[in-house]
Amino acid sequence: AAYATLGVGYNYDRDQHDVNWQLSGGVVGHENGITLSQPFGDTNVLIKAPGAGGVRIENQTGILTDWRGYAVMPYATVYRYNRIALDTNTMGNSIDVEKNISSVVPTQGALVRANFDTRIGVRALITVTQGGKPVPVG
Repeated sequence: AAYATLGVGYNYDRDQHDVNWQLSGGVVGHENGITLSQPFGDTNVLIKAPGAGGVRIENQTGILTDWRGYAVMPYATVYRYNRIALDTNTMGNSIDVEKNISSVVPTQGALVRANFDTRIGVRALITVTQGGKPVPVG
């Protein structure tokens, strides 16, 4: 799951019946709001891709950006380059990103940010004609 891990169990024997459940996840408060996540590791990465909601993070199971374009990648490797990549196959047609890869080197226990420069809009190719012929440039 993108935001939490849920576990449910049921045990019974002749004398008793037990139901148990577990819900775990994380919440990050940052300058742009609150982001829910899977359970944290010691070192984590806050992914910022403004406007790019529902985009998967490559090589990460179940991690995708929220409706605003934020996600948390738990269990980053400390003092090493961590390659964070947006899966462009899961981006909508109205989302464009300059570079879909960011590298961060977090310290022990840190929450570091991986920023992506996103543009939201529609691309169009327009041909201007007058009398069926292209309009001269200039």
